[in-house]
Parts: sequence; C-alpha cells; structure tokens
Amino acid sequence: MDASKSPRQLMQELIMLHQRVAELEATVLHQQVEETPQRHAAHFRQVFQWSRQGILVHRCYKPLFANQAFATLYGYAVPDDILGLETVLPLIAPPACAQLSTYRAARRHVKAIPIPYEVQGLRPDGTLCWIEVRASRVLWDGAPATLITCIDITACKQAEPVTGSLGTTDHTRAVQGLQQAYTTLADRIQDRPAALAAAHEALRHEMALRQRAEGECRRLEREAQCAHYFTLLGRLAASVLHDIRHPLSSIFLHVGLLESELQRPLPDSATQIAEALAPIKTNLTHVDNLVQNYLSLARTHTMQRDVQDLGAAVQTWAAEFQKLIASHGVRVRLDGLAGLGLVPFHANTLRRALLSLVQNALDAMPHGGTLILQGQGTAPQVQLQVRDTGCGIPAERLSRIFEPLYTTKLGGTGLGLYIVQEIVAAHEGQVTVYSLEGQGTTCTITLPRAAAEASARPTALSS
Repeated sequence: MDASKSPRQLMQELIMLHQRVAELEATVLHQQVEETPQRHAAHFRQVFQWSRQGILVHRCYKPLFANQAFATLYGYAVPDDILGLETVLPLIAPPACAQLSTYRAARRHVKAIPIPYEVQGLRPDGTLCWIEVRASRVLWDGAPATLITCIDITACKQAEPVTGSLGTTDHTRAVQGLQQAYTTLADRIQDRPAALAAAHEALRHEMALRQRAEGECRRLEREAQCAHYFTLLGRLAASVLHDIRHPLSSIFLHVGLLESELQRPLPDSATQIAEALAPIKTNLTHVDNLVQNYLSLARTHTMQRDVQDLGAAVQTWAAEFQKLIASHGVRVRLDGLAGLGLVPFHANTLRRALLSLVQNALDAMPHGGTLILQGQGTAPQVQLQVRDTGCGIPAERLSRIFEPLYTTKLGGTGLGLYIVQEIVAAHEGQVTVYSLEGQGTTCTITLPRAAAEASARPTALSS
C-alpha cells in the first residue's frame, strides 16, 4: 500500500475493497440459489444463517426470511422481529422509498438498474444507516421472491467528508488505520472463498446424510407396516378358521341326515331331504362370505384400478342387491348417481365394500325401512353415501367400529367395516360414519376422481 496517497484516495480504495468483498460474498450466495432453483427454500436457510452479510428474502415486500446479521444491521434483536413486520418498507428511509419504487418499475420494464445500489435504512430508534444492496429474483417455497444481500457502509459514508480536513497527526493515524483495514480486507478476500466453499461442501454433506437417513426411515416404516399387516392377516386367518368350524360342523351333520334318508327312503323322504339341504345352503353361503371377506382384504395391496363410471357401476350393483334388500322388507332409493363421473376403482373389491355397508344397513332395519344410495361430488373427489333409517349406533361404540375383530353382532366376525376401510384406503379414499341412535346411520365413501375428470369439473358441490 502506498503511504504517499491522500486520505481521500485511501478511503476510495477501502470502499472499493469493501465492495469487492461484498460482491464476492453476494455472488457465491446468489449462485448457490440460482444454480439449483428447484430446491426447497429450507435447503438454503443454513447457508444464509451463518453469513456475516445481512440476508433478506421477501415477496412483494412481505418478509419471508431474515438472518441474524440482517436483524442486527437494522437494530433488531432477532430475525423473528423482522418476520413479524407486515412489510419491509418501514426499514427504508422515506426519501429512499421513491428510489426503490423507481428500481422496481425498471425491473418490470426490463430496464437496467445499478448493481449493487445504495439506500438509506431506518432503524427502530430513528437513526439512519447507509446500506449497500444487491437484489436478485429466486424461487422460495415454490414461488418467485426477491433475495436481498445487505452491507452496512455507514462508516464509509461518514468518513468521506471528514478525510479532506484531517491534520498531520490525524492524517498519519488515518493512513495507519486505513492500511490496517486494507490488510484485513485483503485477508478476508483471500480467506472467504475457501470458507464459503468449505461451508457449502459441509452443507452438501449434511444434506446427503439427511437424505440417506430419511430413506432409511422410510424403509423401516415400510417394513413395520408390512410386519403389522402380516401379523393382522395371521390374526384374521385364525378368526376366519374359528368361524368356519361351526358352519362346517352343521354341514357335516345335515349331510349325515341326507345319507340316512337316501339309504332308507320313506314316503316323506323328499321333505326330509329338502329340510336338510336348506341349512347346508345357508352355511355354505356363510363360509363363502367369510372367504370372500378374507380375500378382499388380502387383495387390497395388489389390485389394479381402472377408470370407470362410478355412478353406472353403483346402479348396476344396486340392481344386483335388490333381491337381498327386498327380502328384508326394505325399500331402496337411488339419488344423484348419474352424474358422478369417472373414478379409478377395482370393481370387485369396491362392490364388496358397498355390499358390506348395505348388509349392515339391512341388519339395522329388522322391521323394514328405507335404504338410500346417494352420490355427490366436487371437482377433485366424489362421495357415495349409504344411508339407512334403522336403529343407529350408540355413541360409545362409534370410535371402535373400524377395529378388526370388533363386533357386537351375534355370530359376527368383526371384519366387515375393517375390510371396507382397507378397501377404500387402497383406493386412496376414506370412509366415515355418522350415526344418531334411534334415527339411522350414514356411511360416506370419499374417492378421488380420475385426473382428467378432476381438471374438467367445476369446484362447486353437485348432487
């Protein structure tokens, strides 16, 4: 450094060095953001947080992120004080607000603006400070935002008018101070790229470790779910085997009676044979239902869903259920099914779920009543409701109705609603139950529409 230079020249060199350090830091930070715009904003928070530069991210002047250096620069204790502001405009001195508005208008019209530029900031205590600002557009949480890097140049600004009037002794002290500052800034220029690169590499290493840890957590979760699933299947298999024994014993008994009648036919053998065949058919139907329920549950993880007209399918199934419904003295009413639209579903398993809900509704109306199958929908999803006018479910039992093997019915398996829930979940939907004791029950199946159908639908509810 040349000691013969005037204080003004030394100050100008100091300011230029200060700007070079700022530009270097800002360039590294901006490149880390702009080179990977698809990353989530959280990936950059650690990069920004340790920076000695003030960092602010805002969208239309609404603060989204600020680091500690930015809060300190503007006289705030912590970054949350900045994020609590509705707008960052109070941080700008009133005369500078017009300057920022001019720059913003220039950006909208794709005109050049100074990079970096200087503005006066306003601290909470009313004092002013000079800030050197570098701004760029980035993606933050998936939407455009403005990244601001700030440096406090107040001391440099205050020193400019003073250096011209220094005495000899003050001149020497100023030169020595400037030389020391020059050396410090030069060291920072040399050291900062390596420090930034090391911090960036450490962050990338930490992100890689975190990604591996997250992948391992997902793998363990899948294994735990599989273990739970197979444990539950084992319990269900034991339950099914237990429930099959009784109807099989009845079938063997009546087959023995048939054998006796056929070996020694009597005038009324036809009647005896018919009486023996009836319980055999009933018990075989019960066994078939048990097996089908078990198979429906086992298939939920491997089924293939096809895009179909859900309303038309439900109308077809309702016609197939008509004989069963009529045998219970129940009337059925269909409402709003024609316009449900296209939904991806597996016909056999979803039909099984609907049949289980219909059977529950019929069991709740032993003296007859009305069964309503109603469809309604919004743009992204459809709802299918099974509503009865039966006895309802006591409030204390509602929280347990989806538990496997839980039943209050005589001879029930406790699988019906649990299987319904699993089938609907495999369709990426959900099933809910609303019931008032003595007034009836409404079971609602909610399913997502097909992607093309959802984008073409209005958002209002239709029924």
